[in-house]
Amino acid sequence: MSKSNLPVILLKNLVLFPLGDARIELNNNITKKIMDISRDYFDNKVLIVTPLNDLEEVPDTNDLPKVGVVANIVSRIDLPNGNTRIVLNGLNRVRVLKYMYYLNNKDILESEVITFPEVQYNEIEETALLRKLLETLETYISVNPFLSNAVLNKIKGINDLDKLTDIVCNFVNFSTPKKLKLVVEPNRINRAKRLITELNIELAILNLENKIENDLKADLDEMQKEMLLKEKIKIIKKELGEVDNKSLYIDKVNRVINNRHIPIGIKERLKNEIYKYESTLETSPELAVIKSYIDYLLSIPFGKITKDETDLNKVSESLNKTHYGLDEVKTRILEYVAVETNKESNNPIICLVGPPGVGKTTLAESIANSLNKKFVKISLGGLNDPAELLGHRKTYIGSAPGKIITSLIKSNVMNPVILLDEIDKMSKDYKGDPVNALLDILDSKQNKDFVDNYIEEKIDLSNVTWILTANDKSSIPMVLQDRLDIIELNSYLDYEKISIAKDYLISNSLKKNGVTINITFTNKAILKLTQDYTKESGVRELDRLINRIIRKVVTEHKLKNIELTDLVITPSLVREYIGVEKYSNNMKLGTSTIGYVKGLAYTPYGGETLEIEVTGYAGKESFFTSGHLGETLKESIMVSLGYIKSNKDLFKINDEMFNSTLHINFREGGIPKEGPSAGAIITTALLSYLLKKEVPSTISASGEITLLGDILPVGGIREKSVAAIKDGITKVYVSVLNKRDVEYLDKEIKDKIKFVFVKNYMEIYNDIFGGDNNGRNRKNEND
Repeated sequence: MSKSNLPVILLKNLVLFPLGDARIELNNNITKKIMDISRDYFDNKVLIVTPLNDLEEVPDTNDLPKVGVVANIVSRIDLPNGNTRIVLNGLNRVRVLKYMYYLNNKDILESEVITFPEVQYNEIEETALLRKLLETLETYISVNPFLSNAVLNKIKGINDLDKLTDIVCNFVNFSTPKKLKLVVEPNRINRAKRLITELNIELAILNLENKIENDLKADLDEMQKEMLLKEKIKIIKKELGEVDNKSLYIDKVNRVINNRHIPIGIKERLKNEIYKYESTLETSPELAVIKSYIDYLLSIPFGKITKDETDLNKVSESLNKTHYGLDEVKTRILEYVAVETNKESNNPIICLVGPPGVGKTTLAESIANSLNKKFVKISLGGLNDPAELLGHRKTYIGSAPGKIITSLIKSNVMNPVILLDEIDKMSKDYKGDPVNALLDILDSKQNKDFVDNYIEEKIDLSNVTWILTANDKSSIPMVLQDRLDIIELNSYLDYEKISIAKDYLISNSLKKNGVTINITFTNKAILKLTQDYTKESGVRELDRLINRIIRKVVTEHKLKNIELTDLVITPSLVREYIGVEKYSNNMKLGTSTIGYVKGLAYTPYGGETLEIEVTGYAGKESFFTSGHLGETLKESIMVSLGYIKSNKDLFKINDEMFNSTLHINFREGGIPKEGPSAGAIITTALLSYLLKKEVPSTISASGEITLLGDILPVGGIREKSVAAIKDGITKVYVSVLNKRDVEYLDKEIKDKIKFVFVKNYMEIYNDIFGGDNNGRNRKNEND
């Protein structure tokens, strides 16, 4: 047995077996990226997994099969329409030990797998099953007109039951659930038995289908006679007071139309559709299409409205019960409720922007509950087809309404709270741009006449309360931002995580796990969890760890037959239940080194520290960069070098230092880095190397630098400050124009970090390297 890691591809409605091939056309950028990762780092190997539930848009890793097939990417062709066609060749089954995210990328799954051990089976039983399988397969091929004799040539001479079952499974046309049961079965004896059983079932079905087909052919001449008789029977039943199913359905629809507050235009459309349904023969395939359309129209909850909660105190109490802090968004909701009685006011379109785990989705649900509204979530991550929102036209086979109409049907009211999750992760391609569809949906002056492509009638969306979420504000199109009330949710500080854990997470976990005793966590225990076992802006991983500890406590007591009693979790118990710490405050280089500095970055997932190192060697280039840097960041390096070279006399740098190649490296090269805010700290790293002076590891800077040395303001000050505290940085230089941002920071942050406000880089140089250039602006510090 051997362990290995492989990237994961989820194939819905398609099962790949070992020794089989699959040809797939990709139009998803995430899957294409997985292909690139497999090519660059995994020798074109991937793990193919078919989700057990193909209806889930984003399957939970806990619900994925624990057995997958290792496949080799045989070929890859980029097509003119932007799609990529690949050919996969199944190699062998493996057991999946665990699924995880690849380099913390929530869109890409990675797996840790292990091969199955060799098992000795009864040779006589294997031989008997092999012969029985071949016999059953030959019979099946002779009856099934859609399966060629090619499979017999493929298995000719194969006496290995394991290989034989997999080859046969690749050829037979079983349903996906049946194939799933076969592919996840590592025992070849059990797999062969199941395969023989399924082939016999298919044989019985085929025999029955052949009998039906023969009967139909025999009765073909009497078809017209039968139709005439049916019409006569219908008249006779009517005379006798009996009705058929078609008539019953029409009567039911008419009763619903008369008893519901349905708009006049929809009523007229329904009457027309009923007439078409009534005049269509029961044998016509068009009948099912018409019936499906009528059912969808009647499923829309016209006239159904829930009464909103208007008591401000109750709304405030409900919001505070489920979420800590978030005062700005809570105030915005209370303002909306306060003016709700004003008929001229429109529902706000709130967009919650913040790192993962800070509670955006749960807050949206809490808002719906506090307002006594129904809640529906629509995931937009990876959506690239406007038809997913606007519906498909009825001319297409299997067409249906879009996600907006189906959300109304699901909520069963016309005024729900609809959450549009991850709007910053939508994409556009040849199918269209979903953003344009959202503009009409969210515009309060247009959405009262929203038209779904399938429904083809005006639907009033003006009573819907829209809440959107995103991780990165800059990724939201400007035309969409203009219509949104954007509220930024910041990363949580340690003291906030302690309060959230004590007030919400622990009690929820006890309730979820059915624990009636009182299990409490000390502040130090929670702090240990946040600092040594998690590295996140929110509390999602912290919640998982608390759940894990509580489950460990329950399991331990049940194994020892000890009655559960009240328990206090301390830091030592945390280590006992979870194991060795994953992170540490001094995991990064904590000592001062020439040419080494710590920078600060703001990402959609919160603040991060960047380790920058500079060295020099003989070479033709003036400088060289590494670390997966973007164009803007490379330009910042060029500006820093230009500034240093133009002021080399002030910095007392010998010209010979510029004759060698300067190598600027950002550590953790697998992570892309971009933005201009590292200019000040890059300049500091370069000067540290050129002057051969160390920069204390407790110092950092954040600001864009110009060729004249001016330090410009940057964003994400709070997120960067949180990252600085976690990495032991106690002093940060920022632009004097960021002073207002610093003033709004929590007192806990300002107590741990000394912010130095500067106008020009020379002030940083004088402070760090002990320069004596008094002609520049004096520095300002927050004491």
